[in-house]
Amino acid sequence: MAVSILATPAVATTTGPMKAPELKTLCTSDQDAERAICRGYLQGFLDGASAADPRLAERAIEEASAFSEWVRRAFETRVGTHVEQFATSISQDFCVGEADAVQAIKDRMLLTAQPPAADSAAGVWLYEFVQTNFPCQPVTS
Repeated sequence: MAVSILATPAVATTTGPMKAPELKTLCTSDQDAERAICRGYLQGFLDGASAADPRLAERAIEEASAFSEWVRRAFETRVGTHVEQFATSISQDFCVGEADAVQAIKDRMLLTAQPPAADSAAGVWLYEFVQTNFPCQPVTS
């Protein structure tokens, strides 16, 4: 007779998007498993922000020109139109300059006393949080 044991996660799973208070709780927890979930969420947020950055598409067009004229034109006519259409990037709205951006965000969360609204989505709250706490400084010459 075989017995099967199901492991239950430390954090309750829910359907739908994560709520902001849950994210902040995970990120400020003293439990390794919960902090790991936070790290994964924050890393995914930062990776998504950089992937949505139109500068990546522009760089791809530049690199494509090294291959051939046909590849360069294909990028410019297909990718280039999307770059112009979606030129505003969320990653241009914040700048986390630390080597470990995830840890920098988590550290700042620990210092933030005001809890997020109970009904706010984690992604929206996180975006507003990094905008407020990690603004980009204009480059001065």
